[in-house]
Amino acid sequence: MQDIPAPRTGAMTREEINAVRREKEFDYKTRKQLEARYGVGSTRSGGNKRLTRAKAWRCSVCGQMSVDARHVCGSCLAVEPGVVGITPGNNSKNRQKSTSNRNDSLLRYTAKETGVSEDPMMGILSLAHGRSYRIATPAAAAAVVLRASSTKGKTPAERNTLIDTDEYDEEEEELLVPAPTTSTKEEEEERKAEVVVRNSEVRPRHTVPYTHFISLPIGKLPAVRPHAAALLEEMKRRCINTGTNTMVTEDIFTTAPRMHITLLLLSLTTEEAVKLAVERMQILQEKVREWKISTQQNKRPQVRLGGLHVMKGRGRNEKKAEVLYMGLADDESTAIVSSLQKIVHECFAELTMSDPSAVEDSKLLHMTLMNTKWRKDNSTNSNSKAKMKWQPRVPFDASYILQEFADASLHSDGDSRTAEGSGNGITLECVELSSIKYDPDRECYPSEYVVAL
Repeated sequence: MQDIPAPRTGAMTREEINAVRREKEFDYKTRKQLEARYGVGSTRSGGNKRLTRAKAWRCSVCGQMSVDARHVCGSCLAVEPGVVGITPGNNSKNRQKSTSNRNDSLLRYTAKETGVSEDPMMGILSLAHGRSYRIATPAAAAAVVLRASSTKGKTPAERNTLIDTDEYDEEEEELLVPAPTTSTKEEEEERKAEVVVRNSEVRPRHTVPYTHFISLPIGKLPAVRPHAAALLEEMKRRCINTGTNTMVTEDIFTTAPRMHITLLLLSLTTEEAVKLAVERMQILQEKVREWKISTQQNKRPQVRLGGLHVMKGRGRNEKKAEVLYMGLADDESTAIVSSLQKIVHECFAELTMSDPSAVEDSKLLHMTLMNTKWRKDNSTNSNSKAKMKWQPRVPFDASYILQEFADASLHSDGDSRTAEGSGNGITLECVELSSIKYDPDRECYPSEYVVAL
């Protein structure tokens, strides 16, 4: 009995009290560090570091939507489109060679020697913030798709590969799997898997609305505005009320001051983001000056606009059109605007690297003349105080417009309807950062910053 220790009393010794106090102080400091890094309570969403992002993107491998802040899919850890990872196995020469041929607008991370994956089905992606992730190799991703394709119905990844579901109305492109050739069923499944693995060919869906855009103003230029207004009035006079149910109404036409060529779409949801965009516009001013020196352009650049086209996508055609636009009339004009767009994309890569769809949606260089999203619902009672409602997208028949105005063009002077006729090109005066909220009273998009050309 004497070997059994006596039970401890409820009182704590001084050493135990000091140990508990030290643990509580350590816990308190740790909690404060976490609050300072991630935020707490109502300030959590606006903290210095967040584990998720506002812009979601659809993974082309597993088909899931991801808001992971690590630039990898939160479900399968596939690399986000637009992120270039350098594996530790490459030497420095190969790294330099492999990155030199890639688009400068892609987000790059420098690899750190953290080890090599022993699993042939997995690779290692090392990012600059010190974390490394296991990612499936193309062979493993193809195997995942092959297993999924054996089930009934289409997987989310297949649906994303077959058709682009982006709802933005400026550029609509369908990404279709090519028609199968004479081959076995297994070979056909492998070919589809290879298409799915190409992340760069599948645009993630843009889920956050655009708030701003960078453009080349056209219609509000003093030398162009009268001819732009005359062209629109002529189109309205000849194409509205033609006696057929074409659904061509006056409200779907643009106005002359509204005409522009979009170079980049942006989602600037905070004042800090707008300030950052203005800072990038200031950098753009210097880059444009360097571009003019390198190309020996002493004068402002000139372009020609001509030819009407229907925006394709989602089954739209000239019989069921939603957007009618005017394109660039010649290769020289396309080269000039493309060069300016490339400079803009390089300057704003910091704001678009986590949103590849912003760059993708502005690839088509065009000037919108008609858009069904502007169509108003005339059934609203004019005596009521209710705001004007907007109908769902109702397409229009553009076949007659294309028949009469297919070769329409726009110049600073001369006949605005003859693409082959005489007339000077349009002198580009500036690149403008504007809000996407149109001001109908002033007939313009509110400008945030202007870079003179």
